[in-house]
Amino acid sequence: MPASSKILAGFGLDDVSMGRDVSGALGTLPQSTVAGRTGETSTAEVVTVGKRLTDDIYVSYQQGLADAEGSLRVAWQLTRSLQLILRAGYLPGVDGVYRFSLD
Repeated sequence: MPASSKILAGFGLDDVSMGRDVSGALGTLPQSTVAGRTGETSTAEVVTVGKRLTDDIYVSYQQGLADAEGSLRVAWQLTRSLQLILRAGYLPGVDGVYRFSLD
């Protein structure tokens, strides 16, 4: 087991990543865009930590690098081809989206 996996397991996490927030492609929240990249962090860049609670339920938290916005996301695989995604952020309310795949 790699050292990074041992550290994550010590905190009770399954995944830690840094990158762009792609949930806008899922329709859950609008994706932030920047006109012209200047090398600074954009509002779409986030750190994500996640934990798989069961084989079907994955919980993650995303924190923006350039702002104080964060969001909690729960992905529930209902069937092999149907997934329910719930997301709550700093604004009141919860977004609910389903994703259907024909794999």
